[in-house]
Amino acid sequence: MSNTWIGKTIEQWEIDGVELNVGASLEAIKNAERVLNFIFPLQFQQLYVKANGFNNLDWIENVFSIWPIERMLEEFNESTNKDFIGFADYSMNVHQIGFVRGKEGVYKYCDNPVQFANTFEEAISLINSDDETIY
Repeated sequence: MSNTWIGKTIEQWEIDGVELNVGASLEAIKNAERVLNFIFPLQFQQLYVKANGFNNLDWIENVFSIWPIERMLEEFNESTNKDFIGFADYSMNVHQIGFVRGKEGVYKYCDNPVQFANTFEEAISLINSDDETIY
């Protein structure tokens, strides 16, 4: 597919049998940013134009699911913590993975957000490699 981290990520998900959504339009990403009052990192935008998360709540072997933008907006609307912008969950929402408004990095969130990655790319890599820091 490609030598980029995005190409390798998508290729791995396809090998693992994950059903991916068609990429999101830049307009859909920008609309989500307006609704969330949050600017996604460039790495997030680059991946999501290629694959808008997993289809039908699909998940990888370690039971993580990467959400489409539509689910991100639904989860945000239902959340009481409006500073957390989730984009994935572990084992049907045992905890979520996402961004914290006003802070750098990527966080896991159950009761309180805890940073586990400096970048979106690193977070996806840790999720895909089943690194212990994601739990």
